[in-house]
Amino acid sequence: MSAKLEEKCYLETFVAPSWLPGGKIFWYRRATAKDKFEFALVDIDRQSVRPAFHHNDLAKQLEKHAGSTIDSDNLPFTWIEMEDGLVRFRLQKQMWEYNTEEDLLRTWKGQFSQGNPALAYWGAPTSHQPGRRRVAVSFTNNTRSGLDMYAVKPSGETALYLDISQGQTLLQRSGVGAVWKFVGSGSRVKGVYCVPDVQHDAVVLDDTNIDEYMGTCDSDLPEGWEERVTDTGRVYYLDHNTKSTSWRLPLRILPTFSPNQQENSPQFETESDDSTQSRCSQVAEVEKSGDDETTLFVRQYNVWMKSSREERELSSDGSSESPYAPNTIRISPNKQSAIVWQCMAAEDVSISYNIDYTPDNQFLPKLIQTSTQLPGDPIRVDRPRLFSLGTQSEISTTGDLFSNPFSTHDLGWSRKGDEYRFLFIKRGLQCRRILGINCAGSVRVLHEENNSTFLDLNKLYYHTLSRSDRIIWASEEDGYNHLYLIDMTAGHVQNQITKGRWNFRSIEHIDENTEHIWLSAYGYWEEEDPYHVHLVRAKFDGTECISLTKGDGTHNWSYPWSANDRHYFVDTWSRIDLPPQTVVRCFRTGKLQFSLSTTSQLELLSRGWDPAERFVALGRDGKTKIYGLIIRPPNFSVDKRYPVLETIYAGPQDFYTVKSFSGISGQRQWSNDGYVVVQVDGMGTNWRSKAFHDICYRNLKDAGLPDRIIWMQAAAKTRPWMDLSRVGIIGSSAGGQNAVSALLHHGHFYKVAVADSGCHDNRLDNMDWSEQWLGYPVDQAYADNSNITHATNLQQDGRLLLVVGGLDTVVNPASTMRLATEFNRHEKQYELLFIPDGGHNCGSGSGRKKVARFLRKHLEP
Repeated sequence: MSAKLEEKCYLETFVAPSWLPGGKIFWYRRATAKDKFEFALVDIDRQSVRPAFHHNDLAKQLEKHAGSTIDSDNLPFTWIEMEDGLVRFRLQKQMWEYNTEEDLLRTWKGQFSQGNPALAYWGAPTSHQPGRRRVAVSFTNNTRSGLDMYAVKPSGETALYLDISQGQTLLQRSGVGAVWKFVGSGSRVKGVYCVPDVQHDAVVLDDTNIDEYMGTCDSDLPEGWEERVTDTGRVYYLDHNTKSTSWRLPLRILPTFSPNQQENSPQFETESDDSTQSRCSQVAEVEKSGDDETTLFVRQYNVWMKSSREERELSSDGSSESPYAPNTIRISPNKQSAIVWQCMAAEDVSISYNIDYTPDNQFLPKLIQTSTQLPGDPIRVDRPRLFSLGTQSEISTTGDLFSNPFSTHDLGWSRKGDEYRFLFIKRGLQCRRILGINCAGSVRVLHEENNSTFLDLNKLYYHTLSRSDRIIWASEEDGYNHLYLIDMTAGHVQNQITKGRWNFRSIEHIDENTEHIWLSAYGYWEEEDPYHVHLVRAKFDGTECISLTKGDGTHNWSYPWSANDRHYFVDTWSRIDLPPQTVVRCFRTGKLQFSLSTTSQLELLSRGWDPAERFVALGRDGKTKIYGLIIRPPNFSVDKRYPVLETIYAGPQDFYTVKSFSGISGQRQWSNDGYVVVQVDGMGTNWRSKAFHDICYRNLKDAGLPDRIIWMQAAAKTRPWMDLSRVGIIGSSAGGQNAVSALLHHGHFYKVAVADSGCHDNRLDNMDWSEQWLGYPVDQAYADNSNITHATNLQQDGRLLLVVGGLDTVVNPASTMRLATEFNRHEKQYELLFIPDGGHNCGSGSGRKKVARFLRKHLEP
């Protein structure tokens, strides 16, 4: 009942704006009744909301062409483009244009220009593996249903990664060039996203199907491809290049766009080692260094200079193992010097293996080999090299200040051209420096930050200002993540831009003319949940910092793509126990313009809604608030006692307790089985204070479990229907690691656990993730935090279920198999569910029924 009411309410209040040029008018697809929708047009200046066109008239016009009945209350498309009385859309592989004034419908040959460019990566993935440099991307599911998130492999194959609930925001760190595909209900593709070369990105998936604005007219087909139709009417494609056919187009590389992307974003460290060697051997696009058409380029791994008179080799140490990268040529504004980065490839990269027992193209099993980087592995090293264009020679530089890098980031030349700047992050993630190289080759520290635990890559942010030699810089130096303004010429912090017991999350917009920043923030309002997101505007000099959003809930917003059109924004906020409220506000002041959509909480309650309950208790230190939620089963009775099931994921990169309305469909599935479901964020998870986060450092086995136990005990004191003698815990990936850790270290409290695709020893896991939290070099801390090390602690005989997929390429199945082997050595009782063709998180897919039976057997709901 509650899940259906939440879904219905979400559909009725759903607003996903599509902005028209000018930024003062937008349309959205509004639910008018069950399975009935209309396109609504919102004119903000007039404060009017009306149908975008006469739906009945258009339906009649469509019927003439289709020869069948068209329902005007549910037109067969979800996206439109509006311009001067014209409505354009795509239907049945054809683009149409409807003249609203003349009531005239015709086919249209053109290109849509108003679609979401961030999600329009349509075609084949890049030819190389995603790069080692990771980008933190938040994906918000602002559609009407859950989304399946697929990883698109370089081969074009897709693998289900996980699902994103309705209204949920997921933080994912991916390599540059990685491709993700998002599929909604009815197998409709909502977006295909390629991770851009930026520090972080934010993507909102709305209700549009991207094929409705991507089009497939002839000009959109790859070169040499032709669209044809079978006798039965099915579209297929003929590739004249290879004389082959396909039921679908290959993904083709389109320019990607991110509203957060900077012109000076680093253009290197984006490819795997092998592809970099190949690409660096090619001739670069020439970089002009003066009026005489002098250019720099890379030939056969080395830097060359070409003038009107001659070509001259400037370097001689480039090779296939250490090439100069052509897309990293940086010529100074005064045309006197240049920086070119040299890439030293990693050696002895680890290889992981999977066995495909049922491959499509053969009967025998197939061994799948994947290059991976494990903690402690050698990594690629990029080094800046300085060249004088006057003497046509390399200027020697000392690399002491940037030795042993984890990553390096281009910041460009000073405005005068007398110093090149870059960011250096040392391996071990405890030191980072902004460095400057002058034209004589001297290297100096412009800013340095050190930390005894870790510098969180998920919070890495910087933005160089185009009108001065200053940089906006994010840091947790005062205990919270805030912005600072650094004068790179003087080499000191000019001032702190934001401050307080809250956290800067991401930049939304920067106006250098007025020196204002728009940013998203966690916990801005002290009286609210510290995980609530608000839109904040701050001034460069730190004298002004105001919230543009109001309302006790977590907020998300939409504004036009073009910065010049950002006059207003649509603000939607909600809580797990409060339906969405949507208003329009002024982008500069936050002033309320008018309310667009609202639903009464009391009305839902009167219809039988049982919302998840927010609960707060003090953690292990007796003073820090721990936030979580409680979901009761259907037909709940205070006179009964229910087993408690905790869904856990304690990865330190984010927090996980759902904050927005209708984001708990997965948890409700378990509560429907008769459990009181809880979700908690204990110490060690992200986006509270630095001290709160530091609990995880070299201590992943902790997983905030002491706080979770205390939280549940506090909740049960006033909720006798929570039976703490029957507590189970279930998690996937890092959550699987956490679930096993709960039994091994807190078996007195947790009685049953299910670990799906668990990472039970981080020495077998991704290098970036593991070294961030356990440090470098690999030492005893890795063994101390391994579930395998503590396998003898298992006391709940037979009450642990390990689930693993044979084709999991996110966490190698060997992690689970090593744990199982250790249990066998010590004659510990457990159950193992191996799904030969299963990928990551397969326990929530094909294995869910078996997981449910296991929990029922031991928790007896």
